[in-house]
Amino acid sequence: MGSISRSTRYGLDYTADEYIVDGVDLVPRSDWGTNYYGAKIEGAFTKYEFVSGSNYWKATAKDGTEYYYGSRFLSEPNANSQMTYSDGTNTYTYNLVP
Repeated sequence: MGSISRSTRYGLDYTADEYIVDGVDLVPRSDWGTNYYGAKIEGAFTKYEFVSGSNYWKATAKDGTEYYYGSRFLSEPNANSQMTYSDGTNTYTYNLVP
């Protein structure tokens, strides 16, 4: 679980909800709620939630362990945890926060 990135399969589109985690496509899981994703080919049974208001991801593993991508704390993004477009408005990669 190193990073969550926008998919570039059909070119980079910041308006699309197409993401990959460590090379595996994430697909929307509306049955889990709004902004929830799961691996297209499930193996680890991890639930991914995009917290759009704060621009970070929370992943919950099958055993309940939570991992954060793009933010160390809920109210404070980690400067090294996001790779953004040069104008700072679009995030391309959300890195796992230690």
